[in-house]
Amino acid sequence: MVVYTLRPLPGTRVRAALSRFLLQIPYGARLLRVPLVVAAVACAAPLPAAPLNPYEITLPGEANEHARAALAGEALRQVAVRATGRRSAASEPALASLFGSAREYVSTLTAAGPGRVRVGFDAATVEAALARAGLPIWDRDRPATLVVFAAGAAADPAALGDARRALDRVAQSRGLLLVWPTGEPAERLTVRVDAAGRGDQGPLLELARRYGADEVLLVSRAAGAAEAGVAAFGRVALPKLGAHPDEGLQALADRFAADAGQGANQALATLVVDVHGVADVRAYAAARRALEGLSPVRTVTLTDAAGDVARFSVSLRGGADALKHALQGTERLAVDAEATGGVLALKLAP
Repeated sequence: MVVYTLRPLPGTRVRAALSRFLLQIPYGARLLRVPLVVAAVACAAPLPAAPLNPYEITLPGEANEHARAALAGEALRQVAVRATGRRSAASEPALASLFGSAREYVSTLTAAGPGRVRVGFDAATVEAALARAGLPIWDRDRPATLVVFAAGAAADPAALGDARRALDRVAQSRGLLLVWPTGEPAERLTVRVDAAGRGDQGPLLELARRYGADEVLLVSRAAGAAEAGVAAFGRVALPKLGAHPDEGLQALADRFAADAGQGANQALATLVVDVHGVADVRAYAAARRALEGLSPVRTVTLTDAAGDVARFSVSLRGGADALKHALQGTERLAVDAEATGGVLALKLAP
Protein backbone atom coordinates (compact mmCIF):
# COMPACT_ATOMS: atom_id res chain seq x y z
CA MET A 1 0.00 0.00 0.00
CA VAL A 2 1.19 3.48 -0.82
CA VAL A 3 -0.61 6.54 0.46
CA TYR A 4 -0.31 9.87 -1.33
CA THR A 5 -1.60 13.14 0.03
CA LEU A 6 -2.35 16.11 -2.18
CA ARG A 7 -3.54 19.55 -1.09
CA PRO A 8 -5.87 21.60 -3.27
CA LEU A 9 -7.05 25.06 -2.35
CA PRO A 10 -9.73 24.70 0.35
CA GLY A 11 -13.16 24.63 -1.28
CA THR A 12 -15.56 24.61 1.64
CA ARG A 13 -15.81 28.39 2.06
CA VAL A 14 -16.39 29.43 -1.57
CA ARG A 15 -20.09 30.25 -1.43
CA ALA A 16 -19.87 32.26 1.78
CA ALA A 17 -16.82 34.15 0.53
CA LEU A 18 -18.50 35.12 -2.74
CA SER A 19 -21.67 36.22 -0.95
CA ARG A 20 -19.66 38.43 1.39
CA PHE A 21 -17.78 39.87 -1.56
CA LEU A 22 -20.99 40.83 -3.36
CA LEU A 23 -22.10 42.82 -0.32
CA GLN A 24 -18.78 44.68 -0.17
CA ILE A 25 -18.62 46.02 -3.73
CA PRO A 26 -20.60 49.03 -5.04
CA TYR A 27 -24.15 48.28 -6.13
CA GLY A 28 -23.56 49.29 -9.76
CA ALA A 29 -20.50 47.11 -10.09
CA ARG A 30 -22.40 44.33 -8.32
CA LEU A 31 -25.03 44.29 -11.08
CA LEU A 32 -22.37 43.69 -13.71
CA ARG A 33 -20.79 40.82 -11.79
CA VAL A 34 -23.91 38.90 -10.77
CA PRO A 35 -23.86 36.45 -13.76
CA LEU A 36 -20.24 35.55 -13.03
CA VAL A 37 -20.92 35.05 -9.34
CA VAL A 38 -24.04 32.94 -9.98
CA ALA A 39 -22.01 30.72 -12.29
CA ALA A 40 -19.29 30.35 -9.68
CA VAL A 41 -21.80 29.51 -6.96
CA ALA A 42 -23.50 26.97 -9.20
CA CYS A 43 -20.16 25.21 -9.70
CA ALA A 44 -19.08 25.40 -6.06
CA ALA A 45 -18.05 22.15 -4.42
CA PRO A 46 -20.55 20.33 -2.19
CA LEU A 47 -19.85 20.80 1.48
CA PRO A 48 -18.66 17.76 3.46
CA ALA A 49 -20.45 16.63 6.58
CA ALA A 50 -19.81 18.59 9.77
CA PRO A 51 -16.59 17.57 11.54
CA LEU A 52 -17.01 15.50 14.65
CA ASN A 53 -16.84 17.28 17.99
CA PRO A 54 -13.38 16.65 19.52
CA TYR A 55 -14.87 17.06 22.99
CA GLU A 56 -17.55 14.39 22.68
CA ILE A 57 -16.62 10.70 22.87
CA THR A 58 -18.73 7.58 22.35
CA LEU A 59 -17.36 4.41 23.94
CA PRO A 60 -18.53 1.03 25.27
CA GLY A 61 -20.16 1.08 28.71
CA GLU A 62 -23.30 1.72 30.70
CA ALA A 63 -24.54 5.16 31.75
CA ASN A 64 -24.84 4.36 35.43
CA GLU A 65 -23.36 6.09 38.46
CA HIS A 66 -20.97 3.22 39.23
CA ALA A 67 -19.27 3.42 35.83
CA ARG A 68 -19.12 7.20 35.49
CA ALA A 69 -15.63 7.76 36.90
CA ALA A 70 -13.96 5.13 34.70
CA LEU A 71 -15.88 6.24 31.61
CA ALA A 72 -15.00 9.89 32.19
CA GLY A 73 -11.31 9.10 32.60
CA GLU A 74 -11.10 7.00 29.42
CA ALA A 75 -13.14 9.52 27.43
CA LEU A 76 -10.96 12.42 28.58
CA ARG A 77 -7.81 10.56 27.48
CA GLN A 78 -9.32 10.28 24.01
CA VAL A 79 -10.32 13.95 24.08
CA ALA A 80 -6.74 14.91 24.96
CA VAL A 81 -5.51 13.17 21.80
CA ARG A 82 -8.13 14.86 19.63
CA ALA A 83 -7.73 18.30 21.20
CA THR A 84 -3.93 18.45 21.06
CA GLY A 85 -3.28 16.36 17.95
CA ARG A 86 -0.71 14.31 19.87
CA ARG A 87 -1.06 10.54 20.03
CA SER A 88 1.02 10.56 23.22
CA ALA A 89 -1.38 12.86 25.05
CA ALA A 90 -3.40 9.95 26.45
CA SER A 91 -0.41 8.92 28.56
CA GLU A 92 1.10 12.37 29.15
CA PRO A 93 2.41 12.50 32.78
CA ALA A 94 1.56 16.20 33.01
CA LEU A 95 -2.12 15.29 32.51
CA ALA A 96 -2.32 12.59 35.19
CA SER A 97 -4.19 14.82 37.64
CA LEU A 98 -6.55 15.98 34.87
CA PHE A 99 -7.47 12.40 34.00
CA GLY A 100 -7.88 11.58 37.69
CA SER A 101 -10.49 14.33 38.10
CA ALA A 102 -12.14 13.79 34.71
CA ARG A 103 -15.68 13.72 36.15
CA GLU A 104 -15.35 17.39 37.07
CA TYR A 105 -15.08 18.28 33.39
CA VAL A 106 -18.02 16.20 32.13
CA SER A 107 -20.94 18.23 30.77
CA THR A 108 -23.07 15.35 29.45
CA LEU A 109 -23.09 11.57 29.91
CA THR A 110 -25.90 9.74 28.17
CA ALA A 111 -26.69 6.35 26.66
CA ALA A 112 -25.88 6.12 22.95
CA GLY A 113 -27.51 2.78 22.13
CA PRO A 114 -27.13 -0.68 23.67
CA GLY A 115 -23.86 -0.91 25.58
CA ARG A 116 -22.66 2.51 24.35
CA VAL A 117 -22.21 5.78 26.23
CA ARG A 118 -21.65 9.30 24.92
CA VAL A 119 -19.52 11.54 27.14
CA GLY A 120 -19.27 15.26 26.47
CA PHE A 121 -16.83 17.72 28.06
CA ASP A 122 -16.81 21.47 28.46
CA ALA A 123 -14.35 22.56 25.78
CA ALA A 124 -13.22 25.80 27.46
CA THR A 125 -12.28 24.20 30.79
CA VAL A 126 -10.55 21.24 29.14
CA GLU A 127 -8.56 23.53 26.83
CA ALA A 128 -7.53 25.67 29.80
CA ALA A 129 -6.30 22.57 31.65
CA LEU A 130 -4.37 21.36 28.60
CA ALA A 131 -2.80 24.80 28.16
CA ARG A 132 -1.72 24.86 31.81
CA ALA A 133 0.04 21.55 31.20
CA GLY A 134 1.93 23.12 28.29
CA LEU A 135 0.16 21.27 25.49
CA PRO A 136 -0.96 22.98 22.26
CA ILE A 137 -4.62 23.19 21.29
CA TRP A 138 -5.56 22.02 17.80
CA ASP A 139 -8.34 24.15 16.33
CA ARG A 140 -11.60 22.40 15.46
CA ASP A 141 -11.40 23.70 11.87
CA ARG A 142 -9.39 20.79 10.45
CA PRO A 143 -8.67 19.69 6.91
CA ALA A 144 -11.27 17.44 5.32
CA THR A 145 -9.60 14.46 3.64
CA LEU A 146 -11.00 12.73 0.57
CA VAL A 147 -10.08 9.02 0.60
CA VAL A 148 -9.63 7.34 -2.79
CA PHE A 149 -8.78 3.66 -3.25
CA ALA A 150 -7.00 2.73 -6.47
CA ALA A 151 -8.36 -0.21 -8.47
CA GLY A 152 -5.76 -2.64 -7.08
CA ALA A 153 -6.41 -1.61 -3.50
CA ALA A 154 -10.16 -2.01 -3.99
CA ALA A 155 -10.05 -5.39 -5.76
CA ASP A 156 -10.81 -7.43 -2.61
CA PRO A 157 -14.13 -6.25 -1.11
CA ALA A 158 -13.32 -7.76 2.29
CA ALA A 159 -9.92 -6.08 2.47
CA LEU A 160 -11.46 -2.83 1.25
CA GLY A 161 -14.10 -2.97 3.98
CA ASP A 162 -11.45 -3.67 6.62
CA ALA A 163 -9.35 -0.77 5.37
CA ARG A 164 -12.30 1.61 5.41
CA ARG A 165 -13.23 0.62 8.95
CA ALA A 166 -9.61 1.05 10.06
CA LEU A 167 -9.47 4.53 8.52
CA ASP A 168 -12.77 5.49 10.15
CA ARG A 169 -11.44 4.36 13.54
CA VAL A 170 -8.32 6.48 13.11
CA ALA A 171 -10.40 9.47 12.01
CA GLN A 172 -12.60 9.09 15.10
CA SER A 173 -9.62 8.80 17.43
CA ARG A 174 -7.79 11.81 15.95
CA GLY A 175 -10.79 14.07 15.35
CA LEU A 176 -10.44 14.08 11.57
CA LEU A 177 -13.12 14.41 8.89
CA LEU A 178 -12.99 11.82 6.09
CA VAL A 179 -14.91 12.27 2.84
CA TRP A 180 -15.63 9.32 0.55
CA PRO A 181 -16.23 9.76 -3.21
CA THR A 182 -19.58 7.96 -3.13
CA GLY A 183 -21.24 7.67 -6.50
CA GLU A 184 -18.06 8.38 -8.46
CA PRO A 185 -17.82 5.78 -11.30
CA ALA A 186 -14.91 3.38 -10.81
CA GLU A 187 -13.59 3.99 -14.31
CA ARG A 188 -13.40 7.74 -13.68
CA LEU A 189 -11.55 7.18 -10.41
CA THR A 190 -9.13 4.88 -12.23
CA VAL A 191 -8.37 7.59 -14.80
CA ARG A 192 -7.73 10.12 -12.03
CA VAL A 193 -5.52 7.73 -10.06
CA ASP A 194 -3.54 6.78 -13.18
CA ALA A 195 -2.97 10.48 -13.89
CA ALA A 196 -1.64 10.97 -10.35
CA GLY A 197 0.72 8.05 -10.87
CA ARG A 198 2.13 9.87 -13.91
CA GLY A 199 2.66 13.02 -11.86
CA ASP A 200 -0.51 14.87 -12.91
CA GLN A 201 -2.26 15.74 -9.64
CA GLY A 202 -4.91 17.92 -11.28
CA PRO A 203 -7.70 15.35 -11.79
CA LEU A 204 -7.60 14.17 -8.16
CA LEU A 205 -7.39 17.71 -6.86
CA GLU A 206 -10.38 18.68 -8.96
CA LEU A 207 -12.30 15.77 -7.45
CA ALA A 208 -11.33 16.92 -3.95
CA ARG A 209 -12.56 20.44 -4.69
CA ARG A 210 -15.85 19.01 -5.92
CA TYR A 211 -16.32 17.16 -2.63
CA GLY A 212 -15.25 20.14 -0.54
CA ALA A 213 -12.11 18.37 0.71
CA ASP A 214 -8.72 19.92 1.54
CA GLU A 215 -6.57 16.81 1.11
CA VAL A 216 -6.56 13.59 -0.91
CA LEU A 217 -5.52 10.30 0.70
CA LEU A 218 -4.80 7.87 -2.15
CA VAL A 219 -4.45 4.21 -1.17
CA SER A 220 -2.72 2.68 -4.16
CA ARG A 221 -1.84 -0.85 -3.07
CA ALA A 222 -3.65 -3.67 -1.35
CA ALA A 223 -4.29 -2.98 2.32
CA GLY A 224 -2.41 -6.11 3.36
CA ALA A 225 0.79 -5.39 1.43
CA ALA A 226 3.93 -6.01 3.47
CA GLU A 227 5.73 -2.97 2.08
CA ALA A 228 4.05 0.38 2.08
CA GLY A 229 4.89 4.05 2.08
CA VAL A 230 3.58 7.55 2.55
CA ALA A 231 4.36 10.38 0.15
CA ALA A 232 2.89 13.87 -0.02
CA PHE A 233 2.30 16.67 -2.50
CA GLY A 234 1.54 20.33 -1.86
CA ARG A 235 1.79 22.05 1.49
CA VAL A 236 1.78 18.87 3.62
CA ALA A 237 5.18 17.19 3.76
CA LEU A 238 5.37 13.66 5.12
CA PRO A 239 8.42 11.41 5.53
CA LYS A 240 8.47 8.09 3.67
CA LEU A 241 7.55 5.30 6.03
CA GLY A 242 6.13 1.80 6.09
CA ALA A 243 2.41 1.97 6.76
CA HIS A 244 -0.94 0.37 6.13
CA PRO A 245 -3.79 2.78 5.30
CA ASP A 246 -4.55 3.45 8.96
CA GLU A 247 -0.90 4.24 9.73
CA GLY A 248 -0.78 6.48 6.68
CA LEU A 249 -3.72 8.45 8.06
CA GLN A 250 -2.09 8.56 11.51
CA ALA A 251 1.03 10.06 9.93
CA LEU A 252 -1.08 12.58 8.04
CA ALA A 253 -2.88 13.55 11.26
CA ASP A 254 0.49 13.96 13.00
CA ARG A 255 1.61 16.40 10.34
CA PHE A 256 -1.71 18.27 10.32
CA ALA A 257 -1.39 18.76 14.07
CA ALA A 258 2.28 19.74 13.92
CA ASP A 259 1.54 22.24 11.16
CA ALA A 260 -1.36 23.74 13.10
CA GLY A 261 0.53 23.68 16.39
CA GLN A 262 3.53 25.73 15.25
CA GLY A 263 1.79 28.91 16.38
CA ALA A 264 -1.00 27.41 18.49
CA ASN A 265 0.13 29.01 21.75
CA GLN A 266 0.94 32.40 20.25
CA ALA A 267 -1.42 35.31 20.70
CA LEU A 268 -3.70 36.27 17.82
CA ALA A 269 -2.51 39.26 15.79
CA THR A 270 -4.17 41.28 13.03
CA LEU A 271 -2.23 41.90 9.85
CA VAL A 272 -3.10 44.08 6.84
CA VAL A 273 -2.32 42.24 3.60
CA ASP A 274 -2.54 43.54 0.03
CA VAL A 275 -3.02 40.87 -2.63
CA HIS A 276 -2.08 41.97 -6.15
CA GLY A 277 -3.55 40.32 -9.25
CA VAL A 278 -7.17 40.33 -8.01
CA ALA A 279 -8.94 41.58 -11.12
CA ASP A 280 -12.36 39.90 -10.77
CA VAL A 281 -14.58 37.88 -8.46
CA ARG A 282 -12.93 34.56 -9.31
CA ALA A 283 -9.54 35.97 -8.42
CA TYR A 284 -10.93 37.37 -5.19
CA ALA A 285 -12.35 33.97 -4.25
CA ALA A 286 -9.03 32.31 -5.07
CA ALA A 287 -7.06 34.85 -3.00
CA ARG A 288 -9.38 34.49 -0.05
CA ARG A 289 -9.31 30.68 -0.16
CA ALA A 290 -5.54 30.71 -0.37
CA LEU A 291 -5.24 32.99 2.67
CA GLU A 292 -7.79 31.00 4.67
CA GLY A 293 -5.94 27.79 3.84
CA LEU A 294 -2.71 28.94 5.52
CA SER A 295 -2.22 27.18 8.85
CA PRO A 296 -1.71 30.25 11.13
CA VAL A 297 -4.74 32.12 9.71
CA ARG A 298 -8.00 32.25 11.66
CA THR A 299 -10.13 34.86 9.86
CA VAL A 300 -9.89 36.84 6.62
CA THR A 301 -11.92 40.02 5.98
CA LEU A 302 -11.93 42.14 2.83
CA THR A 303 -11.48 45.81 3.77
CA ASP A 304 -10.82 47.53 0.44
CA ALA A 305 -10.39 46.89 -3.29
CA ALA A 306 -8.90 49.14 -5.95
CA GLY A 307 -7.76 48.16 -9.41
CA ASP A 308 -6.28 44.68 -9.18
CA VAL A 309 -5.39 44.98 -5.47
CA ALA A 310 -7.57 43.56 -2.69
CA ARG A 311 -6.77 44.56 0.88
CA PHE A 312 -7.54 42.04 3.62
CA SER A 313 -7.49 42.19 7.40
CA VAL A 314 -6.05 38.83 8.48
CA SER A 315 -6.30 37.47 12.01
CA LEU A 316 -3.57 34.91 12.65
CA ARG A 317 -1.13 33.47 15.13
CA GLY A 318 2.54 34.38 14.79
CA GLY A 319 2.20 37.57 12.77
CA ALA A 320 3.92 38.35 9.47
CA ASP A 321 6.76 35.86 9.99
CA ALA A 322 4.33 32.98 10.49
CA LEU A 323 2.39 34.01 7.39
CA LYS A 324 5.53 34.19 5.25
CA HIS A 325 6.63 30.79 6.52
CA ALA A 326 3.25 29.26 5.63
CA LEU A 327 3.43 30.81 2.15
CA GLN A 328 6.49 28.68 1.37
CA GLY A 329 4.20 25.70 0.96
CA THR A 330 1.68 27.20 -1.45
CA GLU A 331 1.96 27.99 -5.14
CA ARG A 332 -1.01 30.37 -5.43
CA LEU A 333 0.30 33.19 -3.23
CA ALA A 334 3.80 34.60 -2.89
CA VAL A 335 5.39 37.68 -1.36
CA ASP A 336 5.47 40.49 -3.93
CA ALA A 337 9.06 41.68 -3.71
CA GLU A 338 8.41 44.58 -6.09
CA ALA A 339 5.58 46.14 -4.08
CA THR A 340 6.23 49.15 -1.90
CA GLY A 341 4.33 50.81 0.93
CA GLY A 342 4.57 49.40 4.52
CA VAL A 343 1.87 46.74 4.06
CA LEU A 344 2.67 43.10 3.45
CA ALA A 345 2.08 42.65 -0.27
CA LEU A 346 1.35 39.30 -1.90
CA LYS A 347 0.90 38.35 -5.54
CA LEU A 348 -1.79 35.95 -6.71
CA ALA A 349 -0.61 33.50 -9.34
CA PRO A 350 -2.89 33.18 -12.41
